[in-house]
Amino acid sequence: MADREIVVAAQEDGEGIIKIKVTNWGIGIPPEHQKRIFESYFRSQMPDSQQARRGTGVGLAIVKNAIKVIHSGEIIVESKPFRNGDKKLWRSTSEMQDIEYETTFTIVLNRNVLNSLAESKASKESKNDEQ
Repeated sequence: MADREIVVAAQEDGEGIIKIKVTNWGIGIPPEHQKRIFESYFRSQMPDSQQARRGTGVGLAIVKNAIKVIHSGEIIVESKPFRNGDKKLWRSTSEMQDIEYETTFTIVLNRNVLNSLAESKASKESKNDEQ
């Protein structure tokens, strides 16, 4: 497996919205699959992709559910063609291609909700310690 760069960045706007972005470059996610990849057991069936044959299709469904249920947040995906002379991707056709895809997963959280959840958890732990 070739070394791949993954970039993780976080930012908070002035209104308490936190965005965590995880970006990589590779085979990408076709537009018609981007809405479905968070469904349980969904797997891409792209014939050129060895990646599509691995996994059970539950990982992203678990991630989305955890972000929603535990943190009251959401996760969004965007995958688009990316051109860069320094980045090349080998395809199964054994030819170099100048096009690969930049795929970004963005996790959106609200600091006020996170603070409230943390306070609630701390309160419950405090009550348990008193018993």
